Amino acid sequence: MQEDEYLFTKNKVVFDGKVKDKNIVKEEIKNLAALKPNQKMFGILPVRLGIYNFTFDKKETKFRWWLKNKIGEAPKVYNEDLIKRSRDNFKLYMFNRGYLNSSVSYQSSFGEQKVFTKFTVSAKDVYTINDVVRPTPENEILNLLNLSKRKSLLKVDDNLNFIILDDERKRISDYLREYGYYDFRKDYITYQIDTNQTHNTAKIILDVKAPNDTSWHQKYYINDIYTYVDVSALLQDSSKLDTTFFDGIHFIYNKKRYRENTLASGIFLRKNQVFQLSKYQNTLKKLANYGTFKFVDIRFVPKIIDEKHVLDTYIDLSSAKKQSLSVDVEANHNFIGLTGTSVSFTYQNKNIFKAADLFEFKISTGLQFNVGKKNTPPLNNLDFLVETNYYLNRFLAPFKVKKYSKFSDIKTKFSLQYNFERRILFYSLHNMGFNFGYTWRKNNNIGHQYNPVALNVFILQNKEQSFIDRLNEIPALKRSFEEQFIIGSNYTFTYNNLKSTTDRSYFVFQGKVSSAGNLIHGIVALTKQAKNNTTPYKILNREYSQFARFELNIVHNLRLSKNSSLHSRFNSGVIIPYGNSTIAPYFQQFYVGGANSIRGFKLRALGPGTYADTANITNSNFFFDQAGDFKLEANTELRFGIYKWFKGAVFFDAGNIWLLKKDTARPGGEINKQNFIRGLALSTGLGIRLDFNYFVIRTDFSFPLIDPRYNGENRYPLNNFKFNVGKNSWFRENIIFHLGIGYPF
Repeated sequence: MQEDEYLFTKNKVVFDGKVKDKNIVKEEIKNLAALKPNQKMFGILPVRLGIYNFTFDKKETKFRWWLKNKIGEAPKVYNEDLIKRSRDNFKLYMFNRGYLNSSVSYQSSFGEQKVFTKFTVSAKDVYTINDVVRPTPENEILNLLNLSKRKSLLKVDDNLNFIILDDERKRISDYLREYGYYDFRKDYITYQIDTNQTHNTAKIILDVKAPNDTSWHQKYYINDIYTYVDVSALLQDSSKLDTTFFDGIHFIYNKKRYRENTLASGIFLRKNQVFQLSKYQNTLKKLANYGTFKFVDIRFVPKIIDEKHVLDTYIDLSSAKKQSLSVDVEANHNFIGLTGTSVSFTYQNKNIFKAADLFEFKISTGLQFNVGKKNTPPLNNLDFLVETNYYLNRFLAPFKVKKYSKFSDIKTKFSLQYNFERRILFYSLHNMGFNFGYTWRKNNNIGHQYNPVALNVFILQNKEQSFIDRLNEIPALKRSFEEQFIIGSNYTFTYNNLKSTTDRSYFVFQGKVSSAGNLIHGIVALTKQAKNNTTPYKILNREYSQFARFELNIVHNLRLSKNSSLHSRFNSGVIIPYGNSTIAPYFQQFYVGGANSIRGFKLRALGPGTYADTANITNSNFFFDQAGDFKLEANTELRFGIYKWFKGAVFFDAGNIWLLKKDTARPGGEINKQNFIRGLALSTGLGIRLDFNYFVIRTDFSFPLIDPRYNGENRYPLNNFKFNVGKNSWFRENIIFHLGIGYPF
């Protein structure tokens, strides 16, 4: 900086008058400033400016140049012209929000080579809409315009907002294009705004103007449809073109890579039908969702045939790579001496059998080691998974379905898995599963997943004596581990109210219902086995489970500012065994703790209720048997930016699991008024996130505020807080460290 220059440090905005959503308005206004101060870490330290100043007068090398220009940030120097531009931007923003008589003044305060500017926004009274007048329905367009007014964004008594006025023009344009008016643009919608009404009110007069080249707007119909399959290949070699005609569509290619019926099922436009915007958009969406094309483009060429306005349609498809192989590697470590690593390989074929279907094959393996522990084997856990998935871009059923909507974007999925887990000192587990079902979306906000067939077989082997002894101590736990079939179905409903990426607040709701054993139990009940024996019944000499499982998950996201947001989650679930089962299978029960749950506790280390097993609490190599029938959990996390992809978080987690029935081997575990209130755990912590958009690396440091496993002072760990370091320090005994990929919710 020169001696006559001043470092700009702050834009301060204050309001004179009432403003709706003042905090949001203030944040949005600051983003419109033409001159902004240097970025600050934690909102306090201008670290990038410091790096720039540190390297500014040093001898320049490649590294110092990179440090100064890429990591550092040059000082933001005060400029009067930019301040005036900020003032004008602020005034225009307020005008667009209905504060037509607002004014903005500023005052800059100079110090020792530093300056900040205070903007005072005099909002005056906001204008509101007192009437919306639409043209008389003299023709089809004007009639449609009036029919759509119930969906209008312009409401009497709402604030006059020019941004919403523009949104209404787009809504009307899209609505008319749905009825065949292909070339209708929002520019044809005009407004007259009469503010000579009662005090601070506006009358909006809406009209439709005609195109310059014709007397009025024309309705268009689809004519010939040409689909160019794999455009890039056609451009490289157009000497050997083949054309086939299927379902009213011309398919042009030089090598047949896809079946015509596969492509035709994703094209909703048909010859002689009136143009509809939704069919155009659904065609783009459906073909893109096939996953086998890099891009999809649709072009229309208007023509007049026999005084009828028609559109020749050209669909350009560019194929992506048919096959792919990816490798993922993860590593983690925690303070209790467990270090883990995993590697996975995924192969995908995106166009198997030329039907644009996806075939996926996964292999993954993971190891977890005991580090620095005495009298324990070096290997703690071994996991191996093989999974095959096959997705069809259509509805497939073993029986004929009379009618279903092509617009639902339905996919049929087959899934086959085998998982082997070896827990050293405890057991070996074989889990084989098969799923058949469907996924589809009604629109961008509502999704469904239904698996009419969900089969799992658990086989437990190599049970160590310590594990057997543990099962014998808790009969209910032993029963939950018995080998059995799980044959059932499940359904998941997902809803979010997100309308656009600019929404400040939105939530996601997910509900899942699962049941098992009902059909097979009905069949077995008619056999001789049911007549001569009591439950539990068996098939293939193995018991089968019968239960109902319900789970609810609600996530709310609230943007507080440009670089900060508040995220909250509520999660609850219950599993009810009945019929052939008295205890729900262990791997279907609920648990809490760990990197994505109540982070102040290790995975499965909490509950049920106030039950506490001293051996499990003090032994880091404990058996993970803390599972329950009922789960209740709530989380809230404040996320804030520090520097670009480097972000931080402060969070609170609460909840626990409980048993539906009393278990004498686990006192305090059943759900009742006393155990419910005293069983609620609470933890807090700080986190660092490396958010690269396409993936997130997350670290969390957390500790319990309320630990229901204890009574007295130990129930509140902060009562024993001591700032010390060492082997038995408070931090080492209470802080739980998690390393994860992605956000916890």
